[in-house]
Amino acid sequence: DKLVEQAVGGATVAQIFKEYSEEFFRENE
Repeated sequence: DKLVEQAVGGATVAQIFKEYSEEFFRENE
């Protein structure tokens, strides 16, 4: 999770879900 957060500029998982969707997060996990 931390690596994904760093990859998108330090956003939290919750922010990623809100802004990009869970699918985006899973693809970048």
